[in-house]
Amino acid sequence: NSAMATVRYTDSGFEPKELSVPLGTMVHFVNESTNDMWVASNEHPGHTDLPTFDQFMTGDQYVYVFDTTGSWRYHDHLNPTAEGVIAVEEK
Repeated sequence: NSAMATVRYTDSGFEPKELSVPLGTMVHFVNESTNDMWVASNEHPGHTDLPTFDQFMTGDQYVYVFDTTGSWRYHDHLNPTAEGVIAVEEK
């Protein structure tokens, strides 16, 4: 069974900004801000670091299962200064 974690997107940015999870964890991104949200991996605007980690359009929530170890930086495509990182480690 897989674990689940939540990252909130607020008017101050992503909370928490840094999150460590075991491999296979589902991360739920929830928009609690007054703006639209589009979560995507770095680099902006190409999202090439982890191409499948891309919400592909605006929305109030996004779920992604991290099945590759590494340190995955991400941002809000609509507000690229809002950034975070998910560190995915072996179980």
